[in-house]
Amino acid sequence: MTAFLLLFPIFDFDQSINYEFEFGQLCKIDITSGATTLWKESEFVFPGEPIFVPNPEIGEEDAGVLMTTCSDVRSNTQDFVIFLNAKTMTEIGRARVSSQIPQSLHGIFLPAAK
Repeated sequence: MTAFLLLFPIFDFDQSINYEFEFGQLCKIDITSGATTLWKESEFVFPGEPIFVPNPEIGEEDAGVLMTTCSDVRSNTQDFVIFLNAKTMTEIGRARVSSQIPQSLHGIFLPAAK
C-alpha cells in the first residue's frame, strides 16, 4: 500500500466504516490508491502525534485541519504547533511556544511551574 509506517494513524471518525484517508507522522495516505503526501519542515523538526479536526461545513472526508506539536532540536529555535490543510497538507499557520515541547508518542501532563 505505502512505504510509510504509521504507528497511530488517525482518520475522520465520522467515516470510520468506509474511510479513504489516514493521517500520521504528518503524512496523508490514500488507502485506496496508496498515494502519499508528506509534510516535512527539515531534518531538525520532529512532529508529535497529529490531531485531525474535520470541517463540519464540508462533507469531504479529508476537509479539515491537521495539527500537531513540533520540536526543533537546533539551538536557539522555538518549538511550535503547526496547522495544516488536511486536504493539501500545506501549512495554514503555526504558533510558536516559549518552552521546549518534549517528544512523546502521546500527550503528557506537566504540572505548573512553582
